[in-house]
Order: sequence, then structure tokens, then C-alpha cells
Amino acid sequence: MNIEVWPFLVSRNPYIDYRTIVAPNFICDAGIPNLLARATDGDLTEPGYATYRKIEGSKVGDFSIIFRVVKALQKDINSEGGNEFLKDSFGREIYLIEGVVIKKTNKVSITNEDLEEVHRQVKANYENFWDCIDAPPVVVSTSFYLEHRETSSSLRLEEIQSLKLSNKVQSSENKSWQLEKTLPVGFRVSSIAINPKENTIAVKSYNSFVAIWSLSEYKRLASINKKIRSPINYDKIFNFDRDKAVAFSPDGTLIAFSIIQGTDRNNLLLCNAKILQEESIFKGHHIGSFGRIHSVAFSKDGKLVASASQDSTVKLWNLTTKEEYASLQHKNPVYTISFSPDGSILASGDSKGYVKFWDIRSKNELGFIHSEEWSSINSIDFNSDGSILAVGGDGDLTNGNHVELWSVSTKEVIHSLTEHSDPINSVAFSPDGQTLASGSQDRSVKLWDVKSGKELLTLPDDDGSSDKVTSVAFSSDGQTLVSSSEDGTVKIWRC
Repeated sequence: MNIEVWPFLVSRNPYIDYRTIVAPNFICDAGIPNLLARATDGDLTEPGYATYRKIEGSKVGDFSIIFRVVKALQKDINSEGGNEFLKDSFGREIYLIEGVVIKKTNKVSITNEDLEEVHRQVKANYENFWDCIDAPPVVVSTSFYLEHRETSSSLRLEEIQSLKLSNKVQSSENKSWQLEKTLPVGFRVSSIAINPKENTIAVKSYNSFVAIWSLSEYKRLASINKKIRSPINYDKIFNFDRDKAVAFSPDGTLIAFSIIQGTDRNNLLLCNAKILQEESIFKGHHIGSFGRIHSVAFSKDGKLVASASQDSTVKLWNLTTKEEYASLQHKNPVYTISFSPDGSILASGDSKGYVKFWDIRSKNELGFIHSEEWSSINSIDFNSDGSILAVGGDGDLTNGNHVELWSVSTKEVIHSLTEHSDPINSVAFSPDGQTLASGSQDRSVKLWDVKSGKELLTLPDDDGSSDKVTSVAFSSDGQTLVSSSEDGTVKIWRC
């Protein structure tokens, strides 16, 4: 029996980050070709293997994909080229993610020759994509047939977790938000994080106190206070708003946050996310107020956790070996960090308005962006495909109290979002990348349409209790937005 399949291709070029280049006609007609870029990832595929994944709940129903990851070569963009690796604007080797879409969710037999046929079919489209500066329309592919039989030449399929979607798509302009609950958490809140797998949030106070709250029952489930030092009021000598050092791991089982211990040491604590039981402590940042940890982030594969500090470093910690993986150096204190969706890049923003990009594998700096209007960078976030970086911070005396959207590939400003009147403390993209939330010292939370750069709305403050907004975060389904304020409240909005 023969199986009908459609070729697809995901890759990048020197200017544009990973996106779908070739996709089946039925996926293009449904307007969801970028779903394939979202569904594919991984390191180079080993010989004799391919990756299998189910896609469930899409606009075209359930289907599956089989793909491999290979290095892009000069001969892939030039018939006379050789086997030299292609590189992007950061100098990183480029991968081709090529495979087939199947209108079934059961595994089928595929050979290396089948994937070579896919390569032949999509190669010309990659040549055309190579020099594009603006993303071109996705090329529609036509189907061919696989001979469905097990042979000794069939590739071994490594199955990864199914991608489960909601096929209810609503444009950001048509969404409405209502304040559902204001939680009086009982302490000044410097930052929050939403568990990607559980209906809970972590609420952090400056220094070493964290509480876990239920987003459904609106009650505190667990708390931990690891402050072990002399009782000095550091809130008076340290910018409270810059403490964003709390994060959940991608699988929701761990939480990392900063602590100040012993002889005023700045450490990173790793705990069980449900009961806040201590699992590991990472030590290495400077002692005292000059080593305060401002931001924490997990890599997307959950293998690394990063901490940004007043000591002008970003440290990466290996969660398997419990050892320092890298120390990345700024010239100035580092206030905020964010991993790209594919986990290959870390961005870090500092106190002098610089955002640096780092290659995780080589540990080298890839470049930077800088705005003369910023005196400091307080918060950054990558969008869902890694092509845009949102940046918010303190402005100079006359300008800069705004959010900027930067192209990661070209290092140019796409939009300046200028409706805030005071410094920006926090920015966060919605999971679909259509909407950006920003929280400011002007006491407002604003939502922005990413494509147009227009303000959608300022979230309603029905009880009139807003204070300086310190942090904002979307839930993994994009239907809940949570913000924290300096007055000790956490607000929950539902879409």
C-alpha cells in the first residue's frame, strides 16, 4: 500500500530566523504553515534515524510529521557549490529541517532515499529563499507516495511528545480582557512566573521569599523563605523593581529563584515546584550588593538555567552536573535575560542600554543592539519564532520610556511603542506571538498588536488599586495574563 505524503522545509538564511519555507497545500490554505516551524526542532539527526511527531487539534485536524535535521551546505544554494557549511548573520551553522507531512497519526515506514527525494524537491525553494531579507510567502508543495512496507533500509523513528493545539484562533485585536481577581499576597511583589504545566503562579519578593498560589482556587499552596543574613534593609539601596529572579522549568517540575544567604552571598536556589523543597544551590556570583541576582531563565530544553547579576555576568548552570557551564561577561550590571525559542541564543540586557546575544554552544558573543534613549534595560523577551525581541527599560531625561520591538536578524527597530509615561519594568509576548504585554511604573499594563505596533488597550483596573507594575506574564494557552504590583497585589485577567 502506498502512503500519500507532502514535503516540507524549515530553515533560516543570513537575515531571517527559522520559519517554514515549503509546506503542503492544505496547510497553506488553512493559514497555518508556521505550525511546522513550531513543531520541528532538535540537534543534527544521526544516520539511520528520523524524528516522528503527532500534531493534534489543528485547523486541518490531526496529522503527523517525519523529519530529519541536517546541515545546510553551499551546494544547497548553488549547484556548483561544495560541502562548506552555510552560516547566518551571527556566524552560526544553519540547519535544514526537511521531512514529510502525513494525514495520519500512525507511524509509517520511511527510508533515507525518501528523505533525499524530499531534499531534491525543496532544494530549489531554499535557493530562492537564501537571499531574502523580508520573509517571502510559503511555497506550496504537492504530494508524492511512499511505499508502505518495512525493509532493512527503513529509518528508525524516534517519537517526541505530541504537539496539542486549540484550533480556536482569534486575532489579538478582537480579544477582550476582564479583571477576574486581585490577590492580596501580603508582601511587596517584585516578580511573578506562571507554571507552564500547572494552574499555579510563583510570587516573589525581593531577597529570598517565594510563594506558590493557585490560579483557580486563589489561595497560597506553599511558600519558602531562605533569607539567612543580617537584617539590613536592602530595599532602600537596591532597585526593587529589577528583581525578576524567579522562573519555572519548561516541564513545570522545578522553580529557580535568587536567595541571599550566609555572609551576604548571592546564590541561585532550585526547588521542587509543588512543595518548594530545596534540590540544588548554585554559588558563584559576587558577595554583597554588588553581586545581586536580577533575573533567572531556563533554557527551552530544561538542561540549563541562567542567572544575571549586578556583578556584570550571566552565569549558565548545567542542571545535570550541577556545575557552572559558562560565565558571560558584560561591562555593566545585567538586569534581564531571555532564551530564544530554539534554545540556541541567550539575550541579556544591562544597565547602560545594551542587549547582547550569546551562542549557547560556543559561549561566544554574537553581537548586540543599543539605543541611546535607554539608560537601562529592565526586561526582554523573544517572540514565539525567535525573530523579534521586545525590549523595555528606563529612558533618559526626555525619551525612552517605551517598549521597542527589534528584528533579531537585522538588529533594526521594527516598532517603538510609546504610550507609557514612566519606565517599563516588564514585557512578555503571548504564546502565539501576536500580542505583547508591558507593565510600567506608570501603574498600567498595556497590550500591543505586534504586527502593527498599535496599542490594543490598557487593561481595566476595576478596583482602582493599581500601583507600580513590576512584572507581567501570560499563561501557556494565552488565555490568562497575570501582573504584579509593588503594593503587594497580583491581578489576574482572563481573555
